[in-house]
Amino acid sequence: MTGTEPMTEADVFSVDPARFSVEELRRMISKGDGPLPKVLALSVLRQKTYPNMVKDFQRVMLNEHESPAVRHAAALELGRIGSTQAVAALRKGVKAKHELVARGAATALTIAGEAPPVSRKPAMRWLQRFHRYKTNATGPGITFPKASSFIRLGEASEVTFRSANRNEAALAIKQIAGAGRDLPLSAASAVALRCGERTLMFLPTETLASGDLVKEGFKRQAAVGVVASHHTVETDTWSPKYYILCQPSRKRNELQMLLTTSTGTLAFAGTARIDGEHASFKLKTVKHPGAVPAEVEGTYDRGKVRFARIRAEERMVRAITPSTRKR
Repeated sequence: MTGTEPMTEADVFSVDPARFSVEELRRMISKGDGPLPKVLALSVLRQKTYPNMVKDFQRVMLNEHESPAVRHAAALELGRIGSTQAVAALRKGVKAKHELVARGAATALTIAGEAPPVSRKPAMRWLQRFHRYKTNATGPGITFPKASSFIRLGEASEVTFRSANRNEAALAIKQIAGAGRDLPLSAASAVALRCGERTLMFLPTETLASGDLVKEGFKRQAAVGVVASHHTVETDTWSPKYYILCQPSRKRNELQMLLTTSTGTLAFAGTARIDGEHASFKLKTVKHPGAVPAEVEGTYDRGKVRFARIRAEERMVRAITPSTRKR
């Protein structure tokens, strides 16, 4: 689920598949007849085992008389099935006329571990690029912004933060697992903070938390974490707000860090200075629509990320609650 893709009820709720038969679920999807919305019925049906399952999901995905949101959900479920037959169906889905459906199929291919097809469309190109970071593949990286692209931080306040509750972090990981990027996230080093009225959480990838990236010398492009946002209006769920990427720098013992939105807009950037198994980093806001000047400083040592200081303009931290404590 991204900022431009609809949140599905399947991302929020969980239903025991044993409660409904395959035929009941198929009827709910085809006729809208039953207690479950179509999107949720698709999620439950995917957890069943029966012949021609992939054909059912392909039929929904390619049905131009069905709503784009339901077709998008069917594509994501095909990605979660991940079989050879499902991948073949998704390659048909990326050719769909409706952009949301085509993007859903391309996203689903990355969930299944496949590279999305080459495309000139910006959204598709971003999926291709993100797949390279996710799989540590070679290829053109993101151009590091010039000094003039960073926003100067004026009068600012300290943003307080704390170690995230492990249960809350585990819940966040579970809820964003199907968000279309399929990063293996870890509750270790998770950090909770509140920016204005929004609750955020930093979640590292398992590779970052294990320290394996240090052992490899940070020599490859990598997706190393997520900044998740907590939604409390109508739903109570977490979804990705920023993806944290890193890439080698031309400078010795330096690593470039980039925070992008779910659609590839660069929001923050900075560098990390590497000293053995230790690294210190600093990030600043990059000019983009809706940007608020902020700075983040911290360290990484043997798999553990620690934030030292987070500052942002007053308008960003005005509504911070006193219950959030700095560790």
